[in-house]
Amino acid sequence: MRISLLPVVAMAAIACAAQGQTVEFARASLQGTGAVSGGGIACTNLFYTGWRFEVTGGPYTVREVGGHFFAGSGSVFAALVRLDGPNDNPDQFNLTGSDVVATTLVPLPTGAGGSREARASMTATLENGWYVILFGGGRFGATSNSGNFKTQDPSSATPGAQNNVTYRQPEHPLGQLGPIAQGSVVRVFVTADPTGSCAADFNADTVVDLFDYLDFVAEFAANGPNADFNADTVVDFFDYLDFVEEFAVGC
Repeated sequence: MRISLLPVVAMAAIACAAQGQTVEFARASLQGTGAVSGGGIACTNLFYTGWRFEVTGGPYTVREVGGHFFAGSGSVFAALVRLDGPNDNPDQFNLTGSDVVATTLVPLPTGAGGSREARASMTATLENGWYVILFGGGRFGATSNSGNFKTQDPSSATPGAQNNVTYRQPEHPLGQLGPIAQGSVVRVFVTADPTGSCAADFNADTVVDLFDYLDFVAEFAANGPNADFNADTVVDFFDYLDFVEEFAVGC
């Protein structure tokens, strides 16, 4: 039996993953891009915003992190922090503790076009357990002190997912505070592959060859869900480019 690979799994906790399957841990699916105004939640040098989620069936190797942002300038940081449980918080609200697993910089969308999804590569391993992914400014090399997530309709929320959370930083005039549970929904996500898997082995026959390429192209031409190679919930030319890059590298 042939195994179809690379479906996007938008769940707060994922029990297992097939070889080569890219999974997405997400607060919500992408919705309502292109907005130039409306509701938002800040991620700044004084307010770090993100989402707590559980990992099961690991380990996974992180590919990308990101979210749905209003247009801005510069970059905000993304920090992946290991937690002890669903109600735990970072050891230090300013993310100077040893529980910070990895960080990266996420370029904010720029120019015309309104709100869009922004993402960046991250190198990290997700073991089973709880994490929080946080976004903010003024630290880890971020060139912006202010980003703004676009709020989305509650219907986009992942069933069972925790609320978005914000941590007010010690530098705030009123002092640190958190986690502040957000009533609004904003999309933040982490995509990852099972550790040791080979994304280019599209047909899961343990060999990367022309048949993997042909099977992916057929799925892509049919606009099938397994063609969403970069797990951004949209099948487009970027999925093809990302697959070709992985295919060229091999396993």
